[in-house]
Amino acid sequence: MSNVKSNILRCELNLVELSHVLEKELYNIFLAENTLTPDEVPLKDFRHNYPDERDNFVDELCMSWDSIKDISKSCDVLIDESVSKAIIKETLNSYLDGYDLIYLDLLRKTDRTLSILTDDRDFATVPDITVFTANNKVIDAAKKKNLLITR
Repeated sequence: MSNVKSNILRCELNLVELSHVLEKELYNIFLAENTLTPDEVPLKDFRHNYPDERDNFVDELCMSWDSIKDISKSCDVLIDESVSKAIIKETLNSYLDGYDLIYLDLLRKTDRTLSILTDDRDFATVPDITVFTANNKVIDAAKKKNLLITR
């Protein structure tokens, strides 16, 4: 057993991203199970017109978020002008989306080791952080560039 101690931090914005991903996945499952297309049942209709599916989504979201909260500590985020400036600057140097740029700014302010656990392959474009992942595309790309470290 290692003597290394670390904290798993979460940004409350992760709830927004989790909600988006979970709803999209449940929507795709619903379409597949009912042999429907997005043209037949657009996402907004799925959200508003299928109360049982919505209840399932809310249950899954709450259960997932509770699990995340059980293993992590909240790291407060203040999005002010300094964060906006950091986002604009980092946009020139990486391929992260808006939420990920906020996470990166938070990471730079709170984590001395600059490490992140994520399945988002965009973080692999940031040169000065360590990415812990199970995303095979990221792992394969790191192998090809001789950047893979296994523990």
